[in-house]
Amino acid sequence: MDYKKPKLVCVGETFLTKPADHHRPWFEEYFDVSEYNHDKEYDSTHTFLYKFKQDEELVKKYRGTGCRFIADGIWETVFFCGTDFDHDTLPIINTGKFDQKRILRVPKFFWFEEYLSQHYRKKQITSWPCEHDKTADFLMLIGKHTSERQILLDRLEQLNLLDKSLYSVLYKGKSLEGKIESYTPDKRDFSQRHYEPDWYDSTHYSLVVESIVYDDGFITEFITEKTFKPIMYGHPFMVYGNPGSLQLLESWGFKTFEDLFDQTYDLERDTAKRLELITAQILNFKSVPETSVQKTKHNFNRFWDSDVVRKHYYQDLILPILNFVTA
Repeated sequence: MDYKKPKLVCVGETFLTKPADHHRPWFEEYFDVSEYNHDKEYDSTHTFLYKFKQDEELVKKYRGTGCRFIADGIWETVFFCGTDFDHDTLPIINTGKFDQKRILRVPKFFWFEEYLSQHYRKKQITSWPCEHDKTADFLMLIGKHTSERQILLDRLEQLNLLDKSLYSVLYKGKSLEGKIESYTPDKRDFSQRHYEPDWYDSTHYSLVVESIVYDDGFITEFITEKTFKPIMYGHPFMVYGNPGSLQLLESWGFKTFEDLFDQTYDLERDTAKRLELITAQILNFKSVPETSVQKTKHNFNRFWDSDVVRKHYYQDLILPILNFVTA
């Protein structure tokens, strides 16, 4: 008997539809993926994937009919469709602590996302950043405003450390990409994933400023494309993010830079103290040792290893969904 793939129906914007439809080919190896059609009636063999409450409302009539549902919060630490999930619903989130037992957490999602969406970038990398002369100590890329980012900028300015950096702060109108007239997170003059090899070639390391840097007891380590940029482009890095971020990266097989920085900052749960530990490392920076260079090459190769990425993608995302829809 021929195997029939489970039927997965995308309702509105999801992680399988534009602008993230680069995930779809990998899912189509295991699922019959389609987009919701208002004029079609669906039977109990279908599973609906939705992100927003209004899209859930479109398929609410199928609850209790044998259909399954997947709530898509994989990009986030919150759900945009509420959290009142029944036994026919599989909620998927990037990270965070929730009371519900059956929540699928996929903290490696941004690794998968950057690999699939930016795979063409690998061909643009024709040399290692360490092979080039440097004009600044560190690279720092900041987009939208948060109070923690402003505190970081103020502290770096007080210590005259911005003078040692190549940096952008888009919400202040300072851009490495080019002139920007105005900036909001939803309206950008340049791609959020814009890449210039010279940014990395002309700096010794990256200071990553993550989306969330505080420890509120709810959001666990949240590692986004911001951290994966230096990894995928062969750059050493520090991460101003959730405490424990470096430990999590190491558990995924990446190398961090204890030979370059005192990484006890990663264990400090007090945000203000963590910031002071990081700025102390910037002040004390001298040079990048050969051991760190080898780690950047390891990270680069691991990030772009298709076999490794496919293995984790299947184990962390495909298989749990398969188990849910076929149970």
